[in-house]
Amino acid sequence: MFLFSEGRKSSGPIALEIDDSNHLRIAVEVNGMSAIAILDTGAARSILDLDFATRHGVRLRRGLTIAGIAGDTSGYFADTLTIKIGDLTITEPNAGALKLSTIIPTVNDQVDVIIGREVFSSLWVDLDIDAKSVEFAAPDQRAPPADALPIPLAHTIGGTPYIPISINGADPTAAGFDLGYNASVLVSMDYAEHAGLLRDRPVSTVASRGVEGLSISRIATLDRITVGGVDFAQVPFEVPERWNRKIPVILGFEILSRFRILTDYPRSTIWLSADEHRVRAPLQKDRSGIGAALTPSGLRIMHVAQGSPAEACGLRVGDHIVRIDGERVDAVYLSAHPRMGARPAGTQSQLGLADGRVLTLILSDYY
Repeated sequence: MFLFSEGRKSSGPIALEIDDSNHLRIAVEVNGMSAIAILDTGAARSILDLDFATRHGVRLRRGLTIAGIAGDTSGYFADTLTIKIGDLTITEPNAGALKLSTIIPTVNDQVDVIIGREVFSSLWVDLDIDAKSVEFAAPDQRAPPADALPIPLAHTIGGTPYIPISINGADPTAAGFDLGYNASVLVSMDYAEHAGLLRDRPVSTVASRGVEGLSISRIATLDRITVGGVDFAQVPFEVPERWNRKIPVILGFEILSRFRILTDYPRSTIWLSADEHRVRAPLQKDRSGIGAALTPSGLRIMHVAQGSPAEACGLRVGDHIVRIDGERVDAVYLSAHPRMGARPAGTQSQLGLADGRVLTLILSDYY
């Protein structure tokens, strides 16, 4: 159910931020309390952070099952929430609650709520990443720009929204529209094997954290994908061992962020306008092979990718990086420096470990 404050049927333009983990963040109010939200079209419902819910007295009930890419986890149902986005007030009767810090890694900032698909499903949403702005409105309040390309939006039985894309020039396939997945493309193992996507190319491994916990996927590079009439070359893609979706492909933020996006779920349409500058920019790709979690004193190694520079330099799971090139590693350091694995191939870094070892990491394109 949607309520519009003072007769307004639009949130008005809302300032948008892209955080260090490639998530879209906006300021909202939840039950009258200031909160930070991320936008996630892949989440079936809005999810409130469990700590936020406890601090502010939100009534919780057990029994919610939350589906991730590779599996499920248990959460809570939250009593009806009132979410205020700009001038738009939304009553969310089916929200969940989960400890969000375990699934959304951020360096400095807490995430209080995920704005999920139930909100998108009844509204028109104009997402202009280049202008760092988003607006939510009733569907009858807006029309798309003339130069936007309409893309048909369909839904699986489970409700996951998807659009057609082409992989390596093949016939179009269904790809989930997921602003909450922060990389480029996820592909099911069945689809990858059927299409031969892992044959005759370097393949490594990557760790990711979702609602189901830490999982390890294979990672390689596609020659080309086509989205909204735009070709993207050299596209990293991940293939989880388990697949908990009814569609074979998930399209994530790293690709979707190259467009201005207007979603009109009630009319089953998404409009995409390519941002020429962003379309030409290289897709983000890891060149380190380090999977790590931030601790108060540095980075704890959770995964070392097969055949990667991290493996070659001698890093092991459980190692603790406390210095990089002589600087102490903490949240301030990570905020002030580009992600280590995103630097150019050939870049060297000295990794100081808690056990006294100093390792030389040389970045490379290993997949």
